[in-house]
Amino acid sequence: MTSKTPSSGTLSALDLRNVFGETGSGGQVSIGNFRISQTVDEMNNMPLDEGVPQGNSPISFEQLRGKRLNVIVRYGNEARPNTGYERYGNGFSSQVVVLKPTGSNKNRPSSTEGCRVILHVYGQVSTSDSERGQRYRCALRTGGAWESDTRLEVNVGGEGEIVGGGGNGGNGSSDEDQPGENGKDGSSGLGVAYPLYQLTVQSGGEIRAGGGGGGGGGTGREDSQNNNRKGGGGGGGGGAGTPHGIGGQAAELSGHAEANGKGDNGENGDEREGGRGGNGGENDGEAFGGGGGGGGAPGVGGGAGEGGEGGEGKSSIDGENGSTGNGEGGNGGRGKGENGESNGGVGGNGGFTIVRKSGIPAFSISGGGVDGNQANGYTGGI
Repeated sequence: MTSKTPSSGTLSALDLRNVFGETGSGGQVSIGNFRISQTVDEMNNMPLDEGVPQGNSPISFEQLRGKRLNVIVRYGNEARPNTGYERYGNGFSSQVVVLKPTGSNKNRPSSTEGCRVILHVYGQVSTSDSERGQRYRCALRTGGAWESDTRLEVNVGGEGEIVGGGGNGGNGSSDEDQPGENGKDGSSGLGVAYPLYQLTVQSGGEIRAGGGGGGGGGTGREDSQNNNRKGGGGGGGGGAGTPHGIGGQAAELSGHAEANGKGDNGENGDEREGGRGGNGGENDGEAFGGGGGGGGAPGVGGGAGEGGEGGEGKSSIDGENGSTGNGEGGNGGRGKGENGESNGGVGGNGGFTIVRKSGIPAFSISGGGVDGNQANGYTGGI
């Protein structure tokens, strides 16, 4: 049984009752009770369905033709929650709200065929710690097993956010034969696995990707004395996002001569800004570590982290700044030394605002707040 009234032919009170429930005892259906105005979180003054009159406006059977049962699936402050399809199926009254006429006791139908289902985000939905560094993992996922003729929408409220996590910065190198560690990727915002009719982002709402972590700096070595001198690489800065990327560690150097060349740790990112890369170490003006790369921060409204400086002698190479354009972390700088040197690590990739699975067509986006790269046709898990 579909949850949509007929678009053509005869429209009866039985059709209305089957979709929206009775409005009184004995199966009574009064279309005057269909003129509702309901607020759910940050979705205000909603009618029974689009185009259904409200308040004291006249209403007729014809105005109820082709109308769907509207179901709101709610998301507050949550990290990597269950998919929209899973949450709808759970059917908890606090998370799933059915719009219905006054007096109706209509419940969520087991099948979504014919329904208009809106995933509404009124808090911050973020990536979990366990998904950190996985570029295509998304904070909010629609799920893909909805029944045919489900009209699926996503609505992000004015205080709602869908936010990818920041990638961790790479550790600095302590060995001239090994480059600095690569920064980790940022993760993504919204994952779409079923055709989406509409994405609405209210004023103040946002969908953001996570920034990549900066690469760790390389190491330099110089052997003119019995005790080899090393300048260790600085740690890469963490990427912007929620959770934020953790700054990489400076190279761990052993022995008196080596320890003098220890660099600095990279700084953590935060929700909107990438962390600064750590400075590279300097050892007796002979061996220099590369600076760590800065963390990335995709889109406008944030700031990418600066690259750390190379060892003070400036013979080594500074880490690169992170990016706001694509959210990549900056590459770590190369170490410098007469008897050995290694490259810095590569900065991590930024995540995506939206990841569309393979076979999912483009959809309408209403409002602003979606700033950053999107991935289309992805075949892996989100």
